[in-house]
Amino acid sequence: MTTDKAREILGFKEANQCGERPKRNRNPLHPRTQPTNQFELTKTTTKEYRIMDNPHKHETNANGALSRLIERVMHGRETNAESTQIIENHPAMQPDIVITAQGRSPVIIEAEYMPATNVEKDAYRYFEEPGLNKVRNQTHPIEAAIALRYPKKLAQAKKIDEVLETTRQLEYCALYPNKGRFPTTGWLEGSISDLADLIHLVDVPKSAFDKAADDLRNSIDSAVSVLQFSSAYHLTDKIFSLLGLAEVVQTKDLPEKERRKLKNTQTRRIAGAVIANALIFHERIAGAHQHILPVNQICGHPVYSSKKAALKAWEDI
Repeated sequence: MTTDKAREILGFKEANQCGERPKRNRNPLHPRTQPTNQFELTKTTTKEYRIMDNPHKHETNANGALSRLIERVMHGRETNAESTQIIENHPAMQPDIVITAQGRSPVIIEAEYMPATNVEKDAYRYFEEPGLNKVRNQTHPIEAAIALRYPKKLAQAKKIDEVLETTRQLEYCALYPNKGRFPTTGWLEGSISDLADLIHLVDVPKSAFDKAADDLRNSIDSAVSVLQFSSAYHLTDKIFSLLGLAEVVQTKDLPEKERRKLKNTQTRRIAGAVIANALIFHERIAGAHQHILPVNQICGHPVYSSKKAALKAWEDI
């Protein structure tokens, strides 16, 4: 049976016989979100329907499903999909997905079905056009965006949430101001969980990174001062040897006094960094292993025999 005959039997009229096509609320900032099907199932004033030849799930459906899944797998995150009135001073802007959380920087996701030729351009605009990097009611500006490519199979899925939840064919990259990109070429590929890991990394505000760097620097300085004023001066040479720094700290062309000073300073700073890294690692895994106590329970006042407790914990680790 021909398509025309089927339409006649079912009582459907061609789109051009139903009068003028009703106007859509077209968003000029997102022309790609407009349907391209020849026919669309739309109720008219005569209570007749236009037929949809292709059951293609629109990107807005996928964005809504992705938004719901992100909130489910990322505790404390709030998402807005296809929303206006969200970019400060630009109420008509309609990002695909905006992810926010207390104390974090907002993250924009711009997404398209493969081949997604414009998705990176759409995401970069939040850094390139003045005033687009501020989300309403958020302290921090947008410091990262994610360009995402949906697999084509998602467009035909009857249960788009289920397919999106199980697929490992999402392709994405992180974008930063001044054309920064990770990875520099190509795309990461993975699941919703993998995408959530990337979001968790890129929504840390720059101010938080700067503070963490300052804290690490201060911690290393404190460790250096302990070694510098220790009565056991031979420890520096022993640490120098244990860390294998002979190939790292180049002092051959310096006078003896300067060579000794540089060797001691760099050895102590590297040793301090190694200790700081070990303590951070210790603290991160303490909650996951019952027999490994947190750092504040084995080190420092008023813990009795903290050196013994720390060494025991590190042996266990």
